[in-house]
Amino acid sequence: MYDVFMSFRGEDTRKTFTDQLYKALVDEGYRTFRDDNEIERGEDIKSELDKAIHSSKSSIIVLSKNYATSSWCLDELVMILENKRKRGHSILPVFYYVDPLDVGKQMGSFATAFASYEQRIMEQTDEGKEEWIEKIKRWREALREVADQRGNGMVLQNSDQELAMPNIKQWIHNACFNKILICLSTVTHMTNQHFCFCLFHFDLYCRTDELRFIEKLVKVTENKVNRSILSVAPYLIGIHFRVNNICLWLQHKTDDVGIWGICGMGGIGKTTIAKYAFNSNFESFERSSFLYNVRDFSESTDGLIYLQKQFLSDILDGRKIDIQSVEDGINQIKSAVYGKRVLVVLDDIDEVEQLAAIVGMRDCFYSGSKIIVTTRQIELLRACEIELIDHVQKLNKDESVELFSWHAFGQGHPVEHYTKFLRRIIEYCIGCPLALQVLGSSLSGKSLDVWESTLKKLEVIPNSQVSKKLQISFAFIQDDHDKSLFLDIACFFLGKNVDHVVTILDACGYYSMVGIQNLQDIFLLKIDEYGRLMMHPLVRDMGREIIRQESPKYPERRSRLWHYKDSFKVLKDKNVR
Repeated sequence: MYDVFMSFRGEDTRKTFTDQLYKALVDEGYRTFRDDNEIERGEDIKSELDKAIHSSKSSIIVLSKNYATSSWCLDELVMILENKRKRGHSILPVFYYVDPLDVGKQMGSFATAFASYEQRIMEQTDEGKEEWIEKIKRWREALREVADQRGNGMVLQNSDQELAMPNIKQWIHNACFNKILICLSTVTHMTNQHFCFCLFHFDLYCRTDELRFIEKLVKVTENKVNRSILSVAPYLIGIHFRVNNICLWLQHKTDDVGIWGICGMGGIGKTTIAKYAFNSNFESFERSSFLYNVRDFSESTDGLIYLQKQFLSDILDGRKIDIQSVEDGINQIKSAVYGKRVLVVLDDIDEVEQLAAIVGMRDCFYSGSKIIVTTRQIELLRACEIELIDHVQKLNKDESVELFSWHAFGQGHPVEHYTKFLRRIIEYCIGCPLALQVLGSSLSGKSLDVWESTLKKLEVIPNSQVSKKLQISFAFIQDDHDKSLFLDIACFFLGKNVDHVVTILDACGYYSMVGIQNLQDIFLLKIDEYGRLMMHPLVRDMGREIIRQESPKYPERRSRLWHYKDSFKVLKDKNVR
């Protein structure tokens, strides 16, 4: 993971400005990537640069006179901006002695560069022409987009360095070397020694000017890097679409205290969306607090008190607060948030009490404050009368392929010989980001035989990391009645008409309708448009794995048998208990 990725034109700035900036960033403790320092010769440099951009919190783009003459730099810029759109990657454009207007409208030296690219189109075949036309279109759009960011960037203005050479007297005067002028009666009487001496000091002056600029640049970079205070997954495919509405809501100024609920099954990306929204918007609020994994902390002794202390510490700039009880914490929170517009995230809520410990005080929050809640249980949001609820959607096929490919191959598309496995993997994961990430990482670098063996194993035994994450949802089921109902549906009734299933299960002593509704509320079960009971395959496999673990080696000792091979073996051996 890098703090900063540097994009620059080597021939313009590598030995001067960029080298000094790189050193300043490293000296401040920022892990900084630049291609000549990190990538070894012989590697697939394009792929490595793509990885470096994806694993960086921010990018500094040094736009210099000859930046556009490098197709490499322009491709790099396209990747950076794509990463910005997909995962909130921070960018800091630096206009190094170039006018942002020239960059955006491709004038001056940028016009000259693109004229050469347009000429190259004429030299291509028909197929090559289309490729170059599309490439140039992307480059122009990228330059326009980065030029539009000039309000958030930094401009090093043309000034002393472009003064005419004959006017050396004025040149030196601008450099403030008045003592030198006393020794020099006229420019025409300068000796070569005097002239070189003046040039040396003027160069030192200009460098000093650039060093001041670099100091400011490092401070701005600090804000950009620290802005992403919460770590997020490196490949946030489809995040922009899924977080757009909540970001618009956070940016909208209102007079009330707003609450937004994010709900969905385990591993679907609720926390990731909340983190992204928080990182992108917390600077717009006077104070902010992200209370991570509330469920786990609440299970410990004085867990709610701990969370209240964490909240107060965030709101009061790190001050440690002593809290005697939950009620005492509520009173102190009321005092702390008074008159402040705050952003609060409560992640992974599973009990009304956790939500009420803070949300119950919404009337005490200053107008314009916002609260985000993530949960697997939609009934908690309803119980607290939260109306703005976002049901996290699974990834579509293209997004699934891209996310899996990044984790499995280190690039946004699959490697040729492995494409035959993709259909089975995508069908197994059904758009669950956690499953795609875990499977992709576990198969990365493995042979084709290992891939085949892994997929066959998944048909019988689900991935342990994914199953463990999803079993948290099973623990949320209210009572033994609903747990038993869930297991029976997972093993025997998926794809069946709900009315037919209710008739059967009611006859077996279940209270099926209320149980099915409870399972729907925690996203373990749904009814499709045809009235059939459906589960995400990973949820189904999690339930079946719970049964398999009752006796991994002896099927006859399990409470349920659904696989025909196990059933046949038990009946054949007459070992039914």
